[in-house]
Amino acid sequence: MTILFWLLAAAMLLVALALLLPALTGGGREGGVERDKLNIAVFHDQLAELEAERAEGTLSDTQYQAARRELQRELLDEVDEGGGEQATRVRGRLLAPAVALLVPLLTVGLYLQLGESHLLTDEGQAELAQAEQAAHDMANVDQMVQQLADRLQQDPNDLEGWQMLGRSLLATQRYADAAQAFAQAVRIAGEQPDLLADYAEALAMASDGQLLGDPLELVGRVLAMQPMHEKGLWLAGIAAFQRGDFAAALDYWQRLGSVITEEHPNRRLLADYMAQARNALGGGAVAAAGDGMPAAVSAAIEVTVDLDPALAGRLADGDTLFVFARAAQGPRMPLAIVRQSAGQFPITVTLDDSQAMMPSLKLSNFSEISVGARVSRSGNATPQPGDLEGRVDGVLVGADGSVRVTISTEVGEGQAAIPQDAPPAAAAPVPAASAGAALEVAVALDPALSDRVAPGDTLFIFARAAQGPRMPLAIVRRQAGELPLTVTLDDSQAMAPNFRLSAFPEVNVGARISKSGNATPQPGDLQGDVAGVRLGESRRVELTISEAL
Repeated sequence: MTILFWLLAAAMLLVALALLLPALTGGGREGGVERDKLNIAVFHDQLAELEAERAEGTLSDTQYQAARRELQRELLDEVDEGGGEQATRVRGRLLAPAVALLVPLLTVGLYLQLGESHLLTDEGQAELAQAEQAAHDMANVDQMVQQLADRLQQDPNDLEGWQMLGRSLLATQRYADAAQAFAQAVRIAGEQPDLLADYAEALAMASDGQLLGDPLELVGRVLAMQPMHEKGLWLAGIAAFQRGDFAAALDYWQRLGSVITEEHPNRRLLADYMAQARNALGGGAVAAAGDGMPAAVSAAIEVTVDLDPALAGRLADGDTLFVFARAAQGPRMPLAIVRQSAGQFPITVTLDDSQAMMPSLKLSNFSEISVGARVSRSGNATPQPGDLEGRVDGVLVGADGSVRVTISTEVGEGQAAIPQDAPPAAAAPVPAASAGAALEVAVALDPALSDRVAPGDTLFIFARAAQGPRMPLAIVRRQAGELPLTVTLDDSQAMAPNFRLSAFPEVNVGARISKSGNATPQPGDLQGDVAGVRLGESRRVELTISEAL
């Protein structure tokens, strides 16, 4: 490629010189000689005419001599002009070698200085090839994104499809479209931390990176569900920095620094942001060592499992032992789990982030957890009547490096194991609130708000865990024109198998009138709620929609 380029450049220079040099040299002497001969011939013709006119008596001798001198003067002028041109041609021939040398030198020099000369090297060729490949890949990405968007028009309830589309649109900087895709994902799956964080990021990027407003509200919901959520802490810190609350920004980022590993690709960037926050505070913030962040929390806990001697005779060959950790407040999905044969006790295992069932649900994302152990007769991870279990609550991640759990309870009995030869004693029953959970909800509208409601507005009636995820445990969608009305919330309306009414003893019940039809609250929506409803004690809830968002 390089040799071919220089050959073509040399050929173009030769063509340019071939056109330029003859103009400098005047094309040789032949043109000047021919012009002189023509002028002399014209002079002789005109002189012969003068002589003929004198012979005929038309011109006197005086007039003839005057005209002859005029012709001679004109001939001399023509000859002198030819001499000047000849001198010019001589100067041109002297300049020609210099021009022939300088033009190529100047051309090459200017190209090396101003042109893309680095593309002539092997590295430059590789860079050019990469740019062409990137352009080709981007075209392919745009095509695939469009194909995915077209498919989702046919299947609008494909959760994974909307998530993939949102992330693809984020990567291609189509932020407003990405926000719409994540909104669809939230519509399908409910308020899950990862989805809400991605939604907040897309909304912020669509607003030139500003997190205040709707994005910050979403981030708040993320951290309410998962206080140590990585992206949630990152975005919350940026939002605090944008509004000038540098102490809060530093607090969020210090918590994030305790979660991410030393090898995390954004750790250096996080350290830079924290330094900016400290500088804005005038250096008054608590200093930290190393890169300015606390060392990442060691999200690993050594768990020693023992068996109550009273249950030793209940073990059988083939029983399975599950050792797991769950968030103290949050989703019931295990953050880490180990499965092995229930052999000779005590048994020691280590729980850490490598055993997470989802990237966003891992030990290092939570500050407080519960650690449990269960002997399963069926080998099923879901508790079954007759399984044996034990649990320790209030374990602090990073502070408690080891935990001891004693298996002392039989699932379904709700009491500590009692030796067979011990006298009978009353056992504390398990609250039965969750059994067959169903709530009858009567919803009315405050008359003062009646003029702000149209019959076609969407009415959402839902229940959420009093402590736990924001995802609705049950939800019903109706129209505002039906108010007042009574509906029943039960497990059949759950949005996910693990998030249903019967899984939580206490819930908050709410109703919201949405102008947009979107399940996510919007300014102008009307709402009402009743908090602290205990399932099993309350079968009917009455609430009034009396507040405007």
